[in-house]
Order: sequence, then structure tokens, then C-alpha cells
Amino acid sequence: TMKKHVEFEWPLNQCELQTFNLFQFNHNLYSPNFNDESFCIVLSPNGLSTVPRSDGHTLVKVKVLKLPLNVSAFDAHCIIKLQAWNDVESCVMTLDQSNNRFRYDIMDNEFQQQFVCNAALQNVSKMKIVVQMRIKKVYDLKQEEIDQNQWCNLRII
Repeated sequence: TMKKHVEFEWPLNQCELQTFNLFQFNHNLYSPNFNDESFCIVLSPNGLSTVPRSDGHTLVKVKVLKLPLNVSAFDAHCIIKLQAWNDVESCVMTLDQSNNRFRYDIMDNEFQQQFVCNAALQNVSKMKIVVQMRIKKVYDLKQEEIDQNQWCNLRII
């Protein structure tokens, strides 16, 4: 069952932080799955070849892993908050996406992502990412909007 309102927090452990500090271009870290195994957070410490002009920037996005049966996509208000600390300072970045389309097959270059200059994330000793998501519209396989009264039949509560 997918929840239409969800908040997920990913505090990176020491191994993940070491990996984050070492990863080069085109490498990703993945959070545990959340909201009935439907999503995960993808953290790309030094950019991706599939996202233009991202080399040297940290990217954060919510990745769709599965959708309910007979659902092709949904629109959601999604807030991604990255908090990081090093020995000198702390850093907080927030991406507030008021109307984002989520589908299973979305490409990296089509998705709004958080770009963070890596200079702000040097030698991170602590980091957490928080995602808040509220589903606003759901679409069937014909890309037609499904009435909110029918969402419970799709196991969206």
C-alpha cells in the first residue's frame, strides 16, 4: 500500500559517508527503499553523464521503483532537504518541487534534481536527507487522471 503523504529520513552511516567523500563522476549511493518499497533516494556525489553540466555537483533525487497496478504516473509536491556537517560548518539545502511528475521510466535528464556545489560538501562527517511527498494527482495507463475517490482501490491511502 502506497501512502499519499509520506516523510522519509535517510541518515547516512559512516560507511556511506566515506563512500560519498570518495565517489567520482557517474557513481551513486542509494537509500533504503521507502513507502512500501516504492521509492529510494539517489545521491550522486559528483554528477552524472546523463545530466548535462552536472560534473562536480552533488545530485539528489527520488527514484520510483514501482507503482501500483494500473497506475502510470502521479503528480506530487515533493520537498528534498539535504543537511550536511563537516568540521568547520553545516550546510542545509532544500529543493521544493510543487508539481513534479513521477513515473517509473523517467530519465535522469528529465527529472528536477537538487544541484549542490561540491565545495560546500567537502569532507562531510555527518549527512542526512529528508524527503516529504504528498501525492496530488494519479494517472491510469491511458494517462487519464484517476478520481481521488478511487485511489483506495489502487492501494493508495
